[in-house]
Amino acid sequence: MKKKENFASYTLAMVLGLFPAILAFAAIFSDIHFQTYEEAMVSRFIVVASVYFLIGLIFGVIWSAGKWFYGIWLGLPLMALYLFLFVVFLHSLYVKADTPYNLAIEFLIYTFFFGGGIGAACLGAQMGSKIGSVA
Repeated sequence: MKKKENFASYTLAMVLGLFPAILAFAAIFSDIHFQTYEEAMVSRFIVVASVYFLIGLIFGVIWSAGKWFYGIWLGLPLMALYLFLFVVFLHSLYVKADTPYNLAIEFLIYTFFFGGGIGAACLGAQMGSKIGSVA
């Protein structure tokens, strides 16, 4: 019974991880800027990381045995999106659509964005598991 419960909870985490991944995709490619590009990316990163943290926290409280590992399952859709953007990055280098320096900076921003989201989900799940094990 425990294996089925773990499989169901991991699957649910992966499915619920789709929504913040879509939020991250929309946040990165949004053309609405009320501040500079850097400030906009930082504020969007905070929103995406907060959403991942809260979902991870909820999963950690409900299924405290999974600990930080739920963050990985929540981040799987985000990792798939990151791989897609990596392929687009490589294709852009191939066709020389932009200078390599600008593309490298963009790719570093994506790495920070996605790594931070997955890290926030893992941190939230770990903290939630500590709360769930006490309660």
